[in-house]
Amino acid sequence: MIPLSVGELTLEQFNQFTEIAKTGKSFDIITFFTGKTEDDLNNIPIDKLEKLNHRVGFLLSDYNDMLNRVNKYKVKKYLFVNGKIYKAQLNEKKLNTNQYTALKTFDTGKQLNDVCSVIYTPLKGFDKNKTDEISEAFKKVKVKKVIGLVFFYTDVLKKQ
Repeated sequence: MIPLSVGELTLEQFNQFTEIAKTGKSFDIITFFTGKTEDDLNNIPIDKLEKLNHRVGFLLSDYNDMLNRVNKYKVKKYLFVNGKIYKAQLNEKKLNTNQYTALKTFDTGKQLNDVCSVIYTPLKGFDKNKTDEISEAFKKVKVKKVIGLVFFYTDVLKKQ
């Protein structure tokens, strides 16, 4: 089913959705969330297709609102992911060189789970050898839990 809020997407879904949303094609978005092909969609009753398009409209509206008002999202200092507690680094000046370099090399607009793997670290601290493992775990985290801090860092990196 097509969610009505971007915050309900996992980071993995969000990464894919942002690419599809750029096309602006409702069929592509419906296909992504329902798993139906374009041929399948052409064969369903118009009233059902209208309902799906309506949901896409809500989702795109929420997505655009999120992009325009990122400051409305609260930053979660601690997250529980796959049985581990992660702490957010809320001050970019306290990042170490490995973290800063990793953030600068990521395409922050595409893979938000990669950004999270650097700014949300296990309580024991940042380990550059574990970022792939952490990034994979963060793919299942809901966007609404991390978007505030991710957008903060994306903005900080654009200014530098």
